[in-house]
Amino acid sequence: MTEINTKKKGTYEFFFFQEKNNFVGVCLTLDIVEEGKNLRQVIHNLMEAVKGHIITVIKNNLSDKLLNRPAHKYYWG
Repeated sequence: MTEINTKKKGTYEFFFFQEKNNFVGVCLTLDIVEEGKNLRQVIHNLMEAVKGHIITVIKNNLSDKLLNRPAHKYYWG
């Protein structure tokens, strides 16, 4: 992650993969992970979680550091 995200702009990276019988979705930029049996539902749930996180940071004028929390190196390959 090279760009610093702020409340006014940002870029978010996502990674989806299958692990045994489940699908996993990771927002690499915010360290948010969703898991489930259906890829479509995992994508939807992850987008909702990320959206909720960003809205909370903006509404409560929280630190921009909360918009730049890289996921564990395990997910970066």
